[in-house]
Amino acid sequence: MLDCMREFVCVLSAVFCSQYTYTQQVPIICLGKNEEEVAEVHLNNRNMSPLQLPPNMIMPFYAAYKSFYDCVRSDDFRYTHQLQPGELVIFNNRRVMHGRTAYDPSALERRLQGCYSDLDEFLSKYRSVLRASRSS
Repeated sequence: MLDCMREFVCVLSAVFCSQYTYTQQVPIICLGKNEEEVAEVHLNNRNMSPLQLPPNMIMPFYAAYKSFYDCVRSDDFRYTHQLQPGELVIFNNRRVMHGRTAYDPSALERRLQGCYSDLDEFLSKYRSVLRASRSS
């Protein structure tokens, strides 16, 4: 399955306003420098463009895609945590597959706020805090 999936490039497209459309072509599975470990996964069926493949590759792609999707959605590989008011979660968006579950808006008020930080900026601040804590 990995051999099949890593050969395909999906086009991720996002429209931020009526004037601009941003697109990016990335493999669904990106391997690390040694070609043996997974470095990134881009799995979001809501922003994948139509496949541009030879007809004989369409069915094998979707079979591998479904198999991979079923695997990552399996309860065997899922961690679930319900955040409480005031809690925060931080993760590397390129290393942690994540999502949100459905909820009943009449029974629960849900407010999510996201923000993004450049990894270099985050690591620089982390090292600064670590140095400060060691010197005190």
